[in-house]
Amino acid sequence: MRVRKLVAGTLLTAVGVLGTAGVAAAQSTSSTSTGAAGASTATRCAKAEARLPKLQERVGNVEARITKVTQAIATAQAANKDKLVARLQQRLATLQQRHDRAGEVVSKINQRCGT
Repeated sequence: MRVRKLVAGTLLTAVGVLGTAGVAAAQSTSSTSTGAAGASTATRCAKAEARLPKLQERVGNVEARITKVTQAIATAQAANKDKLVARLQQRLATLQQRHDRAGEVVSKINQRCGT
């Protein structure tokens, strides 16, 4: 019985300490978040703009691979290689998804950061 009371008292104390610390942390972060928001946006834009050349290079590389895969599909279709055509079409779909994803990231960076 004493062990239960001891454990219950310890848990109650821990909850009280953590509960007040959580409230104090929530109050302190809300007052500084307005000033930090402008700085963090500028920092994020700087980092995002630094990524732009690499993303644009990636888009160009994927476009070149899409062209090669499209040519390979045409060649495989001319040779009546259906299994190869199916694999190449899957590869083409994956490449198009990568292209779309990278293009979306570039456009979001341009939209949010105004570049």
